[in-house]
This record gives sequence, structure tokens and C-alpha cells, in this order.
Amino acid sequence: MTRQSRQWTSIAISFPTKQRLCKALVISKLPFGCETWTLHSDTDRMIQAFEHKWLR
Repeated sequence: MTRQSRQWTSIAISFPTKQRLCKALVISKLPFGCETWTLHSDTDRMIQAFEHKWLR
């Protein structure tokens, strides 16, 4: 198990802290280069699915 996966599953770190970390470390990296993307409905659904899966 990697260090990051232990952090995400740790009960010692509160959910709001995990949420802030995800927004800072993961979500902020997703839109890099997005000005060159052609955003189709299926791509938008995949991004939404990722966000919802992470929140669960």
C-alpha cells in the first residue's frame, strides 16, 4: 500500500481535511491543458463520475 492510499483511508485525518487536500492536489491539476480540449458530454460525465466517486 502506498503512502498516499494510506492517507486517504486513514481515520486519523478528518473528511474535511481530505477534501481540502484533494481539491489542492488532485482537482487543481485536472484542468491543465483544458483550453485545448474539446469537451464532449461523455468527457464531462467522466469528470463528474471521478468527483462523485472520490466524495464517496
